[in-house]
Amino acid sequence: MTALQEENAQPWGRFTLVSKNPAEDSDHLYFTDNVTTIGRNKRRCDLVINKLFISSVHCVVRLDGTNDTGKPIVKLEDKSRNGIWVNADRLGKGASMQLGSGFTVHFTKPGTTPAGITPMAYKFEFLHTVHGSSLPVSLEREGTDEVLENVDMTVVADDLFEATQLTSPADLSSLSDRKRKRLDEDVAAVTVATYEDESELESTKRQLKLVESKVKTTEAQVGLKKGLEQTVQAQVDKLAKENLELMVKLTTMTAESFQLKTDLAAKDKDVEVKIREATTKSLEAVSAETVQLQEDASTKEKAMELKIKQSLTKTFEAVLEAKSQEMAIKLKEATKKYQQKVETEHYEERREMSEKMAAYANENEKLYTALGMKDEELAECSDKIASMQDEITALEGKVTILSAKEKNVAASEERIAELEKKFGVSKDENAEILELLAAAEEKIVAAENKAAKADIAASAAARTNASNNTDVSEQHELQQSIFSLREELEIYRAELARREEEHKHRKATTSVAPTATATSIAAHSIPQGEDADALRAKLAAALGLFSQVQVLGIQAQQYRSPPLSLSAEDGQHNAEGDPKPTLNTKKPANKAAKDCIGKAKVERTQTLKRSPIDANTTAANGSDWEMVE
Repeated sequence: MTALQEENAQPWGRFTLVSKNPAEDSDHLYFTDNVTTIGRNKRRCDLVINKLFISSVHCVVRLDGTNDTGKPIVKLEDKSRNGIWVNADRLGKGASMQLGSGFTVHFTKPGTTPAGITPMAYKFEFLHTVHGSSLPVSLEREGTDEVLENVDMTVVADDLFEATQLTSPADLSSLSDRKRKRLDEDVAAVTVATYEDESELESTKRQLKLVESKVKTTEAQVGLKKGLEQTVQAQVDKLAKENLELMVKLTTMTAESFQLKTDLAAKDKDVEVKIREATTKSLEAVSAETVQLQEDASTKEKAMELKIKQSLTKTFEAVLEAKSQEMAIKLKEATKKYQQKVETEHYEERREMSEKMAAYANENEKLYTALGMKDEELAECSDKIASMQDEITALEGKVTILSAKEKNVAASEERIAELEKKFGVSKDENAEILELLAAAEEKIVAAENKAAKADIAASAAARTNASNNTDVSEQHELQQSIFSLREELEIYRAELARREEEHKHRKATTSVAPTATATSIAAHSIPQGEDADALRAKLAAALGLFSQVQVLGIQAQQYRSPPLSLSAEDGQHNAEGDPKPTLNTKKPANKAAKDCIGKAKVERTQTLKRSPIDANTTAANGSDWEMVE
């Protein structure tokens, strides 16, 4: 083999046990291969940890070469059921993690280890670089002769040696001596010794495994060195003989261990029986003692109760006497205080009552003076009441007068209602009169126009015929009568307007103060009726004059249009260019006037039928008509 292969056969790292102080070299786990399995199953694992909480294959440590900087890459894969913690972080089954120098690997949960399980924690360390030349410190200390001996031991060892898990030959004598000494000790010491033997056996087993691993490394070295084969073979023979001797010793030790176990089991049974008998006896004695103690305690309790009752009664009587004396003293003091308080209160009440009586006397004097003043006031009030009764009687008389006046006012109100009705009728009549006046005015205007035209025609006729002087005088009279009629119409209009204003004023005054104006309205009602009749008479006279005006207008028309005719023979014109009219006097004027008067009568009768005028006014109008005729 080459030097590189020899170097690869050496351990490149290890798990250093840190949960045990002090820790032995056999407690550590060394890694020589690229893949190392750790667990409880011997056939499947490279490194065996015989603990119940360790799985058959607990974990796998792999060396995956180096990184870019030349440092080795080590990964830890978890295959356990209970779990592995790296730096207090749990991996989980099937998970892997890269390990670095100084990482702590816990096979038990850190901080919370259950009872009966010892904590197990390892610290990972690199012993040397993967491709370096340096060797581990532990291997440098060992010599080559020791390595060769270990190689011979691993060659001869078989499955029986692994199953027994015994210690090294150097420790067999000491173990036997210890066990012989411990057989004479108590049962408890024997159990402790057996536990220690088992732990020592486990440590020897670990040492043997370490030796096996070392033998593997040395086998490679032995194979490389051909010159040392013979010496190694001789040493192997020696080791084989020693192994055979060790096997014999192991068989004897196993037989002794089985014998010790059987003896220990028998002693355990004897101890258990003795303990049971002792416990039963002690229980019976204790029960008897407890019964006796209970009886004694009950008697003592009864006696104590009687004593306590007697002492309580005595103390209670003494306390009652003391309290009764205290209460008597307190009652005397309280009665004295109450008497003093009552005396002071009575004195104050008497003083207050005397003050109140003096105040009441003063108030009575004031009340007597007030009563005298009230009596005087009552006398004055009685005088006033008598005067008021006289006034009331006078007022009752006035009330009777006022009631009579109210009756008169009611009658006057009824008259006012009748007058209002008459005023309404007079309003309607005034409206009709105004309409008649408007029609008369229009007719007067038309008559004036006709008269003007008649004047023109008369002037023309006066030029032609001097015999018409009488007609001219009549025309002048007609004009004067028209002017007089117009003046009368204006007077009638002014009077109607004045009467309407008076009517409005009276109506307003009657609505404001009907009681004050009722008598005056009743006093003026009769002359108002007379004024209305006079007004109707004047209107009838005006209508008669109007009929006369109409007659005169008709006469003027006769002079102007139909009677006027131009002589066909005289085709002459005056200086102004107007034709010279010629009068036709065949139709007499009186007949035309009579026709006009008849037409006026007919129109008057038609208007009387339309207007609501009473019998007196119609009679007056009839007389007027007769006068006009």
